[in-house]
Amino acid sequence: MLETERRAPRDDAPAWTELNAFLEAEEKRGKQEAAEALKHRRRQLIQRIKDQVVGRWSSPGYTVPAEIRARALMEIERELAARAVEELAEWELVALAEGIRDTHYRPVMEAQDEAKRLEERRRREEQEHQQTRLREDADRAERQREEARRAAEQRVSQEQAQQQEEERVAALFEHGTDFACDALQEVDDLDPRDRRSILRRVKGELEAALTGKESERAVEARVDEILDEELGEAEDGDEDNRPDGYDEDDDHYDEDDEDEGDENEDED
Repeated sequence: MLETERRAPRDDAPAWTELNAFLEAEEKRGKQEAAEALKHRRRQLIQRIKDQVVGRWSSPGYTVPAEIRARALMEIERELAARAVEELAEWELVALAEGIRDTHYRPVMEAQDEAKRLEERRRREEQEHQQTRLREDADRAERQREEARRAAEQRVSQEQAQQQEEERVAALFEHGTDFACDALQEVDDLDPRDRRSILRRVKGELEAALTGKESERAVEARVDEILDEELGEAEDGDEDNRPDGYDEDDDHYDEDDEDEGDENEDED
């Protein structure tokens, strides 16, 4: 009986072989399925970490180029795939992925921060330049208005000074002329023609010489000089022109002739 039982396995060897093969195949298939399941879980976990750290990440005010995002994703994929992610806590995987992401993103963000600072400085400098230009334009306009005002005041002042000078010259001229007329009225036996000639010289010299700065006394002194010269010449001329034996009583000059001379003088 025992011998029969010992032979049974030999008689059932093909069945046992098939059973062992089946069991081995099942075990292998189970291992494969477990490996595939583990691989699938790892893949899902890695993909979830990548999506959380890169895919859904955003920072207001920054723009990350697609090329940089792709580089970060590839490195995260490579780093996590090399680790037993199924044995690590998810927060550890997130921290690892964020470190890799920041390594790629930080230079980009810093460059954008620098560009913003430069743009802000350029805009601020431009505003300051515009404000400076506006102030300079306003100052220049104010200076121009001030110069125009001063020029206008100077013109008015010059015109007033010229008018005062002309008025002063006219007053001095009138004073000198009146002074000469009064002085000539006191000269006895002055020929009307000589009186007119003397007055013409007085007026001519006063008109040519007066500047308006003279005093009335100076004008009178100059008129006296002219009268002294003219009256001395007139007396010398009268004496030289008188015939021998001339008698003043023989002079037929009368008041009518003097009045006529005075009228002519007044016309001058």
